Amino acid sequence: GRTVGLVAPTAAEYRQLGPNEPFLAALRSATGGTIIETPLDPWIHDLVATSQFTDLWPLLLMFALLLWPLDIALRRVSVGRREFAAAGAWVRGIGGRRRRAAPRTATGASLFAARERGSSTRARGALLAQARDASAAGDARAPAAPSPSDAPTAAAAPRPATTQPATTPPATPASASAEGHDTISRLREAKRRARER
Repeated sequence: GRTVGLVAPTAAEYRQLGPNEPFLAALRSATGGTIIETPLDPWIHDLVATSQFTDLWPLLLMFALLLWPLDIALRRVSVGRREFAAAGAWVRGIGGRRRRAAPRTATGASLFAARERGSSTRARGALLAQARDASAAGDARAPAAPSPSDAPTAAAAPRPATTQPATTPPATPASASAEGHDTISRLREAKRRARER
């Protein structure tokens, strides 16, 4: 083995033994300080008192008002990862929604199909045929109006005590409009007969 001696040079900050006058001058010019020449200079009360202040409460009040709805929303609304994913998908799909129509649900599809069936020519013909059949059946059930020559006979004939109402089958949705038309025609016929009496 061999013993080797190593001498490290002194650091640069230790080689400068005097004060760093350029750095102290920069600090004095930046802070408005003066040179201390005697030990009593630091104890002289020559600092300039200032009474200038700035109100911070308007800025802080505006900041609190902006944060208040956010605080209420965070305490009242439960927002998780799934809601953030749904919101992102909604934002990404804004442009696509303008170009394509929304998918139809089962209820919407059945309503559109019923509208198509109702607006077809065959359905209109069936409704008109039902209306004609109902009006013909109503005319057959209605009693004939007495003529003026038969007035004494009609007056002498005894009236039945009770009249049985004609039983009609329950109305289906397809024949509802035809039945309403039949009712109106029967009312008009009864009114005409009442005028002739």
